[in-house]
Amino acid sequence: MLLGKLTYGKIHSYNNKNDKNGQPCPASYPLRCVVPPPSKNDEKQKEKDVSKKTNAEGFEEQVRDAKIKVLASLSRASAEERKEWNDLATALKLEYPNCLKLLHEILIKVVASQKKEDGRNGINEVIESADQVINIIDKDAVAKFFGIRSVAEDPDAMKYEQDMIKQRDALVDALYKKGIALAELEDDSIVELFSTEENKEEENVQGTEGTSNVQPPIASVSESSDASGGKFEETYLELRKWVDISSTKYSLLRVIHEKRAGRLGTALKVLNELLEEEGKPIKKTLVEQKVHLFEKLGWLHCAAYSKRSLLACFPPDYPLF
Repeated sequence: MLLGKLTYGKIHSYNNKNDKNGQPCPASYPLRCVVPPPSKNDEKQKEKDVSKKTNAEGFEEQVRDAKIKVLASLSRASAEERKEWNDLATALKLEYPNCLKLLHEILIKVVASQKKEDGRNGINEVIESADQVINIIDKDAVAKFFGIRSVAEDPDAMKYEQDMIKQRDALVDALYKKGIALAELEDDSIVELFSTEENKEEENVQGTEGTSNVQPPIASVSESSDASGGKFEETYLELRKWVDISSTKYSLLRVIHEKRAGRLGTALKVLNELLEEEGKPIKKTLVEQKVHLFEKLGWLHCAAYSKRSLLACFPPDYPLF
């Protein structure tokens, strides 16, 4: 609140010191009013309004989330644990049908516990879990929402926006994991190539100087089965509709796609971008795939250099001193 006295006068100034006509211009002071930003309490109130539920609804949701959290924390290491875990997951899917959060957590757990020894059964389990997530999402509604730039103001619109974002993220994740699983059907060495374990212990390199045990390359079009190959391309094209496929997050999938199409140079370019990504250690399996790309291109001198760098970065044994 601004308090004070305001005086009005005739705006006129003296022409000279002896001029007595008129009155001097009254003193003037600048006045500035800064409008403060919206109160944070208003934003918090909107969030509360969005999540406002009855006691019964809130209790039911908390119980459901607790069950999902416990399911995600259980082990699937042994065959007995895996069977028991699958039974619990099936029971929860019957109890909470069409629950996107549950299906997505199941997919994440299945992928995380996948082993190379599981073979095609483990890969098919990943594909089945990914399909369950993909099929439950209303892709038309998600595409329509993100096709128009909108600003959510009222609580209902904010809740709808959050739901659409969750559906889109789950859809993208499921498509990516399904693409990886379909690639594994063509070449089981991709299980190691796409391992999400950052601290995975590297296998010892055998052989004499200048050589190394290099993993077999990603399967080419002629080496892949027509069924899984067609599904892979279909999944890859569907993923391109929702994300920028040039992001390094999807580089491994791009390498497979480019190599399947016979564009070895582009596959090598994408692989180099992934290897040069800052903040991440170099994986031996990625360098091995680079060696095979060099050999496919006929650049034997580059392949020999990369093999020597493999021995330098991943020696078969370290000296004691």
